[in-house]
Amino acid sequence: MTKITSFMRVTKQPTAHGKKVDSDEESGDHVPTFIYQTVKYKRKHEKHEVSKEMKTIKYYDVPKDLETNAKFGCHSGLTYEKRLARAYSLGQLSPKRGKKTEAAPKPICLTCAAIGHTRKTCPDGF
Repeated sequence: MTKITSFMRVTKQPTAHGKKVDSDEESGDHVPTFIYQTVKYKRKHEKHEVSKEMKTIKYYDVPKDLETNAKFGCHSGLTYEKRLARAYSLGQLSPKRGKKTEAAPKPICLTCAAIGHTRKTCPDGF
C-alpha cells in the first residue's frame, strides 16, 4: 500500500495563470454586455450624454442594485439616468436622511429637473 501512495503523490504546485482579469470579473458581478448592446442600454460609467434628470440623485438614495434588479424596469433603450428617473417617478427611491428638522423633499420635475413642481405641471412641458 505504501508503494501506491508514494507513486500517486503530486509534488508540483499549480502555477498562477498570466491572464489579466477585467474589472467586472474582479468584483464578481455578472454584467450581461451582449444583452446591453442588443437593447442599447448604457451603464453608469459608460460614455453617453447625461441629461438634466441626473440631478435627482443628490436628493434620493440610489440602491446599489439599480442596474441589476428587475423591479426597476427593463433595460431596452434606456440609460442609467432614465432608469433612475423612472424609479423616482414610480416612488421606488427613498429620500436621503438629513437633519430631523428638514421637511420632506419637494417634488422634482423630470422634464426640466427643477425642484418644486412635477412633470405634469411643468411650464416647459407640452
